[in-house]
Amino acid sequence: MFQSDTHLPHVLPPAAYSSTEQFVKEQEDLLWSSWHCLATTAEFPRRESPETFTLLGVPLRIHRKGTKVEITIDETSFESKQRSKNLSRIVEIRQEHVGQLVFVSLDGNGPSLSEHLGGEQSYLESLFDHRWAPCLSNFRELPCNWKLLMENVLENYHLEEVHTSTFKHYPPPEACEHSMCSRGSAYVEVLPPSHSHLENNAGIISRILNVRPDPAYRHVVIYPNFTAGRMGLFNWAHSVFPVTPEKAINAYWFFELTGECRGVVGNITKLGLHHWGRNFFQTLLNEDAAVLPGVQVGMTAPSRPNGGLISAREERIFHFQNHIAERIGVPEPHSRKELVSKQKWSEIC
Repeated sequence: MFQSDTHLPHVLPPAAYSSTEQFVKEQEDLLWSSWHCLATTAEFPRRESPETFTLLGVPLRIHRKGTKVEITIDETSFESKQRSKNLSRIVEIRQEHVGQLVFVSLDGNGPSLSEHLGGEQSYLESLFDHRWAPCLSNFRELPCNWKLLMENVLENYHLEEVHTSTFKHYPPPEACEHSMCSRGSAYVEVLPPSHSHLENNAGIISRILNVRPDPAYRHVVIYPNFTAGRMGLFNWAHSVFPVTPEKAINAYWFFELTGECRGVVGNITKLGLHHWGRNFFQTLLNEDAAVLPGVQVGMTAPSRPNGGLISAREERIFHFQNHIAERIGVPEPHSRKELVSKQKWSEIC
């Protein structure tokens, strides 16, 4: 069930999703010292994995040779950016792997990756180990603030309206469990056997490939900009990269569970699973991309409803907004002061 028994107020004002001042503070006080999942050691098609990427204004080059990945500063571009934008930060690249995921930090004085991931590191290592093969990678720039991309995946309330051809229905409250901590939150969905992600065709495929995927849907967010999830025979990693106050990049890496079955039947089953997964997740991303720009327009509209509430089903958004507010010093709205004590959310958890 959910932790809240009532609606919650929005912590961040609409201006926080378009303000240049807020955007700068988020980069300096929140994102710069973080670790960012930027690539994987899995061999996704080259067209799906960029060889260069600008992270928080720093141009990087992603070198790949088989399963080996090295991320370095693109020196020529960096010198140009320093001259044009007067970048004064000292950049020290740190790189570490967690399973097949490649994380990078620009701040040599920031926390270690283990500190950043906290208790979810072992979960991510098992979630992206050798059993999982690449299915689809997608980097897409969208005309909306990076926080909207994060909030979009922190609730399942929108499934019936937005994902009509993929997820279709949101689960009943009794199947949902939320947990919160200072570094992020998690959502576990355990459906009855008749609605399991592994029933029907997925169950047949599992038996053919001789695999035993976890029947529970689990989604975690590690603040400020990384999420990961598993669903039956698939899992995914997701990073959000701010570009401007009203532009951000959604980066996804989807994986499929490999099996032990060989021969004609096994190979055909694997190929079918691969193509089904690519189609399903590409459709899912397209459904979100069709809606999110309109949300940004609504946030910046001169005429809009005052206040606004977050349902219990969306309480992970409330937790995320509290984290942002605590880290960059956003003033507490009056409605939040009435609902939550002056303790930090991390202390309440």
